[in-house]
Parts: sequence; structure tokens; C-alpha cells
Amino acid sequence: MSKEKNILFVVHALKAGGVETVLNALADEFVDLGHNVMIVSLSKDDSEQARAENIKSKNIKLYQCRIDPSNKLQFLLSPIFLIPFFIKHRKFDLIIIPGIVNAIAVIPLIKAMLIKAKIVVNAHTAFSAYYKNAGQFKRCILKLGGWILPLADVVGNDSIGAAEDLSKHYKLKSVKAIYNPAAKKLDLAFEQKREHAPHPWLQSNDFRVFVSCGRFVESKNYAHMIRVFARLVATDFKNRLILVGTGPEEKALKRLTSDLRLSEFISFEGYVDDPKLYFYHANYFWLSSKFEGFSMVLGEALAMGTPCITNDCPFGPAEVIQHGQYGLLLKDYNEMNNAQEICGFLRQPAQKKDFYRSRAKDFLTSKIAEFYLKATD
Repeated sequence: MSKEKNILFVVHALKAGGVETVLNALADEFVDLGHNVMIVSLSKDDSEQARAENIKSKNIKLYQCRIDPSNKLQFLLSPIFLIPFFIKHRKFDLIIIPGIVNAIAVIPLIKAMLIKAKIVVNAHTAFSAYYKNAGQFKRCILKLGGWILPLADVVGNDSIGAAEDLSKHYKLKSVKAIYNPAAKKLDLAFEQKREHAPHPWLQSNDFRVFVSCGRFVESKNYAHMIRVFARLVATDFKNRLILVGTGPEEKALKRLTSDLRLSEFISFEGYVDDPKLYFYHANYFWLSSKFEGFSMVLGEALAMGTPCITNDCPFGPAEVIQHGQYGLLLKDYNEMNNAQEICGFLRQPAQKKDFYRSRAKDFLTSKIAEFYLKATD
């Protein structure tokens, strides 16, 4: 084991999402390796109490600033709220900052207070698309990245394509591709009998079940998925779709499902603490995002041995399934074309689970944690 290190994560919030899943996986791995881990959250919300308690139960120290995440003025002043923390806690070997906005807010303070630690920033997004869809206030903040990001020891993004995109935007000399820790060794050996599956459709051989998971937001493009699925149902009534997640578009998506008369074919499961059980028992995992830096759920589905279907969006999904080797890469967002491609894919025999899991070995938490630790050498 490497020498014991003091590792700090600085995050915007503890809310559920892909970035938070990455944080939890890495933090757990560092603790298991014998390192000291702290998490600083720039905001504090009562809804995060359960997650906060879960973090503390894992021998991870947690410090939460009392910043309203929706208050722009408070966000601008967020470094001030961290001054007492950095006066008390100064000895870190590694500071990991997920998200460009967080990095822009915190790195100047770390440097001003002479905190001698290696800083690793991971953008965790397809940055050009993220910037394009950002509001005016956030764009103004993001423009500071060109001056602040070079102060970090390592700047990374979730895939090769996403790293190149970030480098081009900010004219950075080096942006590393840092895959997300989507799989643990135990995942690759996971087995469960069909009768213990978390949904009746998954317990039966009578259905062909697609599963998708994520936040119900515009960028995830679930409305497109539902319309394509309607065409699949028209060709075969045994097709079923399970959607795991919540978000602001949930009501609209349920209304679309009803309007297309798909209520008996689509199940909305809400937030699920461990969706991997759904991935394991599904026939196919489906992603329809407009952009992704990596796509944590694709990696998790492959770890469960499940073939994946995804649109070819910027930048990670094509890279994760290696341009169709471990699933189907849809060339565009045309509903008819997508339905026809999927129907053709369904006629092909799926490989055994070990085949898809072989790709997930590249996303092992232990492997990704090692990359971050090397930044301190």
C-alpha cells in the first residue's frame, strides 16, 4: 500500500447524481486503502441529511458550508465560507475538485492560503455542450477558467473526446482523460437469481426489458427515447421499458407516456439507491443523452454484463462501448432510424455477461483511484 495520504474532495452539493456517485466510489476506495478522506460541500440542504450521515458512517469526515445553492451571490462569496475550514485543516496531499465551476470558485483560495497540496480537477461533462446550455451568469463564471484551471496540477475530463473538447475550449496544454470509477471487482462477479429481480417484468421470461437510469432533465432526452420505444412496441408487444430516476421533466414524461398509450409498457420506478440490480436483470440498457462526458450508468451496466444501446452523442458513450463493440451505437436522433437500428440489433444474439464485463474492467474503482494517487507522487 502507498504511504498514508490526506485527501480532500471539494463538491458543490451532496445531491444524488453521476458526479456524486463518482465521489462516493473514490472516497470509499481511498478509505479502504488506508488514507484519510474529507469532503467539503459548498452547500447544505436538509434533503441531504441521509447522505451526510451515510458519508460519516464510512469514517469519512464531512464539512458542509451553509450556502444556498440557488443563491448566486452566496456562490460568488463561497470561498469566504471556506476560510475557517482551511485555517483549521491545512495538511492535504491531494485535493480533488469535480466540476469546473467548483474549481474556479475554490482554487484561488487554496493558492492564496498557501495550501501545499496537489490539485486535480475533473470537468465531468461534455464541456462545449455544457457551456452552450449554461445561463448567462454561469457563462460569466466559466470564462474565468482559462486563467484559473492552469493553477491545478492536473486537469481532466471523463473521456478522450471530452478531454480534447475541454482543452480546445480553454486552450490548455494538457487535459487528461480520467475515466469514471463505474465498477468494483465484486460487481464483475455479481450474480442473482431472476426471481429476486426488483421488478416483475425482470422476473419473467415473457418480456424483453430495456432499462434506463438518470435524472429526468432535458439533456438526457428521455422524451426521444419514449417516442422511439413506441415504435418498438408497435413491432412487438413483449417489449417493456423501465425508467429509474426522478427530475423536473418527470410529469411531462409520464404525460407523454399516457398520450402514446404506453402506460402498460413503461414503468417509472423513481429514485433507486442501487440501480445495478435493474441493470443486471435487464435484457438491454438504453441511453439517449444529447451529451455526456462519460456516462456512469453505461459503465455500471457493462459491469453487470448487460449490452448497451446509446445515441452517438458528444463524447463518452461511443468510447465507453467502443463504437458498438459492446452494444449498439445509434448514428443519429431520427426516431424511425433509431427504431429500425434497434430492431436489427435485437435480432442479433447477445454475448455472455463476461464479454460485456471485460470492457468494464477499464473502469474499475481501484484503477481510477490509482490514477488520482499518482498525481501526488
